[in-house]
Amino acid sequence: MKVLFAILGSMAMEGPVLRWVATHRRHHQHSDDHEDPHSPHLHGEGLLGIIKGLWHAHVGWIMEPDAPNLSRYVNDLIQDKLIRRVSGLWSLWAILGLAVPTIVGGLVGHSWTGALCGFLWGGLARIFLVHHVTWSINSVCHLWGSQPFKSHDESRNNPIFGLLGMGEGWHNNHHAFPTSARHGLRWWQFDASYLVIRAMALVGLAWKIRLPALDALATKAA
Repeated sequence: MKVLFAILGSMAMEGPVLRWVATHRRHHQHSDDHEDPHSPHLHGEGLLGIIKGLWHAHVGWIMEPDAPNLSRYVNDLIQDKLIRRVSGLWSLWAILGLAVPTIVGGLVGHSWTGALCGFLWGGLARIFLVHHVTWSINSVCHLWGSQPFKSHDESRNNPIFGLLGMGEGWHNNHHAFPTSARHGLRWWQFDASYLVIRAMALVGLAWKIRLPALDALATKAA
């Protein structure tokens, strides 16, 4: 299943799986300090600093070169030959991410117009939406929202992106308990990703699901 999710992530044009896992792990280890690849808090004071930081955290960081030691964050995954192969073929998965909806649109619509609609809506529009929601977790969710838990950084719970990001927007929860499969830790925090994980567990495709204990929630409460 991890290979399937790696392929699907590549079809969303998130980049090679080894790179985006390494970047995410580096972000968690250095969240909002100078080693964080996409913190919005290190770009000056005042309104101009916020704007610069927002731009960097949202999309500017992608245009910068990777840290020279980035691969050390995925030493475990590098040992997996299949994951290495999937990561190396990420451009193929990205092309398929555009080709599949184009073909499906053409077959369903029985026309080139259907194919074009599939390419535009199932391809480009999908990628645009997924990217900007994902990038907003880096930018918006480190600037605006609540901090119910101590996390030693500026991560925030933002209900708008809690919904749009399929649970990722409960970002303070995620940073306080990074190994938790569930990001929406309160009953009212809708977490679509966790529902998928639970559904997979019911059919035997996911196991050893980690959740924070009640005493851990109490200990880290802000």
